[in-house]
Amino acid sequence: MTDTQKLRELLAKATPGPWENSNGHIGLYIEERPEWSAIANVEHHPDQGASADEGNSNAALIVAAVNALPDLLDEVERLRKPAQELEATVKKLQCSETVLINMLRGTVARPSAGALPKLYSAEELHDAVRFAAAYNGKNND
Repeated sequence: MTDTQKLRELLAKATPGPWENSNGHIGLYIEERPEWSAIANVEHHPDQGASADEGNSNAALIVAAVNALPDLLDEVERLRKPAQELEATVKKLQCSETVLINMLRGTVARPSAGALPKLYSAEELHDAVRFAAAYNGKNND
């Protein structure tokens, strides 16, 4: 899983953007002074089989990724939240006592008697019956 916090820390330490690509030169224009401020140069080495187009494409990818990163991190975190909530709910539903309490409250669907042995072990069912008896005994007083 992507460590969004680590990426946010790296982004905070890097030169603030938006970054731009100019023929393989990564940088930005400083508004106070209308000049180019270099951040990095993506070199291409024809002797190693890399073309100028490939170097420029690499620079374009780096610039696009850095500029999109804040929004992408926000989206990842937004999408993770419901997944984490669902995971917590599933964990609760896997606890036979929690399921039984919710069934007694009427807040979860009651499985048929035939489905119970498929959902829970004999020991879990036995514990649930004992718990239900104790729960009902406390609430009937």
